[in-house]
Amino acid sequence: MALKSNYTVYIDEGGDPGITDGLHYRDMPHQWMTLGAFVVRSDNEKELTKWVQETRSIIKHIQGNSLHYHKLGSEKRLRVCQEIAKLPARAFCFASHKDNLRPHINPRLGKMSAQEYYNWCSRLLLERIMFWAEYRMRQDKQNLLPLRIIFSQKGGHNYQGMFNYFDKINYQVSNDSTFKKPKYWNTELIDLDMISHIPDEGLAGLQLSDSIASSFHDALNRDSKNHSLEPAKSLKKIIARNNKLNHVDCGLTVWPLPYQAEISEYDKPIFKYYGYDFK
Repeated sequence: MALKSNYTVYIDEGGDPGITDGLHYRDMPHQWMTLGAFVVRSDNEKELTKWVQETRSIIKHIQGNSLHYHKLGSEKRLRVCQEIAKLPARAFCFASHKDNLRPHINPRLGKMSAQEYYNWCSRLLLERIMFWAEYRMRQDKQNLLPLRIIFSQKGGHNYQGMFNYFDKINYQVSNDSTFKKPKYWNTELIDLDMISHIPDEGLAGLQLSDSIASSFHDALNRDSKNHSLEPAKSLKKIIARNNKLNHVDCGLTVWPLPYQAEISEYDKPIFKYYGYDFK
């Protein structure tokens, strides 16, 4: 029997893969890696395919059966994000600045591998989603149920290893033995049986999370041929807020955090639009 959940979380990344690229440029000029999440009430999962089909119809994206954000022109990218912002759901973006992380050496673990880097980014994203989800469940007087979490499958990453990492955090939090205390972690919301990874081709929720991640990727990577702030800005209505109604470090997170490292003035506009103060 399938386990029950109040919310389903779809996670994808934007731009050149953070998995295989790790903290290297390879042949890519992009300094930022973004993870996007589309979070929907589980009761509304059955509507996702219809929502994507309606969006594709509006922008006249009729080739194939999926929404491929990276294949769209600038006007259609903006329109897709405008349509996503109307949906009864919430979106999150975690943006990692690779330049600041390349020289970083963890005193306990050493230099991060590509696997560790992606796992860490995913963990920090989930911490913020869990914080928001628990608040919503309590506000709605719902039982705290595990999140159903679906990652878009990319080649070269050990997903089971990442899920085991999440399970290890569950154990450490339960036993108060975490080396680095999470911003937020509720063991009731993370269950390995509710976490999976599948290709995004046929899953509407992952196509929506890809659009979220990619729009912020385009907003941050000014050397990208698709550089534009407007699609990411148009998502504002759906970007999650914390219990103080702020997007900062909830619906949109920059990492390293502002007090940990400096980023270029050229990269700050989209964060400032969502409420960041870099003073």
